[in-house]
Amino acid sequence: MNTSNYIKQQVASFSREWHRTGVFLAGVRSESGFSNRGEGKDLFILLPNDTNKRQIAAHNAIVVGAETDWPELWVRPSYSSYEVAFAQFAQWHADYDYLNAPDKSRYDVDHVFSHTRAGPAQLNMQYVRLALVERSANRSWGSFVEKAMVTTDARHQNKTHHYATLFLLAKLIGLNAPSKVSYLDDIKKLAKKLINQGFGREAEYDLFVFQMQYLYEVEVLNIPPLRKRFP
Repeated sequence: MNTSNYIKQQVASFSREWHRTGVFLAGVRSESGFSNRGEGKDLFILLPNDTNKRQIAAHNAIVVGAETDWPELWVRPSYSSYEVAFAQFAQWHADYDYLNAPDKSRYDVDHVFSHTRAGPAQLNMQYVRLALVERSANRSWGSFVEKAMVTTDARHQNKTHHYATLFLLAKLIGLNAPSKVSYLDDIKKLAKKLINQGFGREAEYDLFVFQMQYLYEVEVLNIPPLRKRFP
């Protein structure tokens, strides 16, 4: 499998999850957060060889829904070898050689939810989800939006499950972050592209725009909610 096909199947699986559950799970507080997720064997520990016994014991990288059509790779926020784990995962379930892909430099193995925010100093999650993301899109979000949102984490303490926002979904399908200068126009474009990629219906366009505008203005631009005006 080449990178283009891998990305296409990954996005299709994310869209199916969104339609099936109405949310996209990005982080969990404990392994119990995976209960009833997937079919068949729920957890498959990665790196199953003698040289990695310590990693296996620590459950640093696990597969959820290992017997489904498109399983999920999850890692501990502090796990530094997550790119190696992804390479093994991709080879195992999709016959995709990530490390030797000709276009490898265009992509990042990305924590769906910021591993810095997920760590013990902030939200104390046990696992966060990994995905393969276009590098240009990933850097556009990480350099601005995700850094700004770190300051809002106090309100999210003690949650057992953390779900992806529409912004995170946009990043996962390779869309760039809105700019400060024209963020509303950019958000409208994001809403259309998310719907076109299967993450919503035409009737939800206004709702998508409202949600992303609210999140961007309150958590990124720090505009108090009571002062907000929506078109």
